[in-house]
Formats: sequence, C-alpha cells, structure tokens
Amino acid sequence: MPSHPVTLALDACTEACSVALQVGDRVLSRHKVVPRGHARELLPMIDSLLLESGLQRGDIDLLVYGRGPGAFTGVRISVSVAQGLASGLGCPLVGVSTLLAVAETAAADTGASRVAVAMDARMGEVYWVPCERRPEDTLFRALTAEQVMPPGRVALPADWSDWLAAGTGWAAHGEAMRDAIGRTPTGMAPAALPDARYLLPHGLDGWRRGEVQTASEAQPVYLRDRVTG
Repeated sequence: MPSHPVTLALDACTEACSVALQVGDRVLSRHKVVPRGHARELLPMIDSLLLESGLQRGDIDLLVYGRGPGAFTGVRISVSVAQGLASGLGCPLVGVSTLLAVAETAAADTGASRVAVAMDARMGEVYWVPCERRPEDTLFRALTAEQVMPPGRVALPADWSDWLAAGTGWAAHGEAMRDAIGRTPTGMAPAALPDARYLLPHGLDGWRRGEVQTASEAQPVYLRDRVTG
C-alpha cells in the first residue's frame, strides 16, 4: 500500500447518493439527492470520477464506505457495492459512520466544533449522537455510542452552550428535541446529509490506524432490528 493511497469513498445510506475520489491532495466528487435508485447511480458516478481523473478501477488502493445508520435499503446498497468493488480489486475497506459524515458536512459550512446529529429514523425515532472536534484533532469524534431513540429522550453534555443542530431529525422532531435538551442550538442545519467527500479523511485516518477490513468483514450498522426504507 502506498503512503498516499488512491482512495474512493461512497455513500448511499440516506436519500443522498455520493462518491468521492482522492488522489494525493486532489479530491473529485459527485453528489445527488434521489429518493430511489441508488444502486443504479453509484457505479456510473464512480466511473465518471475515474474518467475525469484519468484512472481506472484497478488504480484504487482503498475503499471507504458509509456503513449506516440510515435507510435499510440504502445502507445495504452502500455496503454491498463497497464489498463488491473491494472483492474484485483486492483492496481493503474502512467503514465510516453516516452520523459522523453528517457532522462533518454540516460543520464544513458553519465552522462548528460541536454538532448534535439527529437523523430521522422514521417510526417516531431518531438516530442520535453528539459529535465534537477538539482543538488537537482535525476530525469529529462521537462523544457517546450512536443510538436510535424517541426524540424526547435525547441529551447533550451539560457544558455545551454553543452547538449546531444537524440532520433530518431536527426537521422532523426539532421541537421535541429542544424541549428534551432544555437549550436552543446556536445554529441549525436540518437539511444536512452525508457527503462522501467527508468520509475520505475518516477513512484515511482508519487506514493509518490499521482499522481496515476485507470485503467479507464489511458490515452494515442499522442500530435496530426493525427497520424501514
């Protein structure tokens, strides 16, 4: 594996379908919001990136994929496409949380260092995690385990006075979550969705830490057995 691997990231876990390719410091990406058809979209988007970069699939050294949580069908597509590509290419994979990707996407537009991520999980619940980017780190980290829960049960650290609310859960259940937390966010990004560009740094971080998988080891994260979408 080279010291600067050619890295492909993909995500289809929500209504957003996105891919990104990093070659050295150069990043190319595609992003679409489509209600269905992610399986049809991903491979042409990937081939478009490779054509633009002058590379072929065989030049990919590392695959990064959105592992969920999200819509059941979308998570399954995201993981299975990554597995299929990695199996054919013989390259390692790194799975990245969809919720962390939402935090990174929202913060890229706002500069926030604390993000309360809530994705609409349907059935009156949200996928929830508070994320923080500390001064010594360039990436967001989850402060707690990712959970699926009713919006009236969410909570934040007591010392959070300046924070961004991000994700579709805030559009669907914002009032209930603000009441549960007892504080008002200083910023809102309720339309924030994962973007594969922001999977790339987490994937490369996992690769440097040796946290890679083979194709057969890649696993979806649903957070609950009863799923929709």
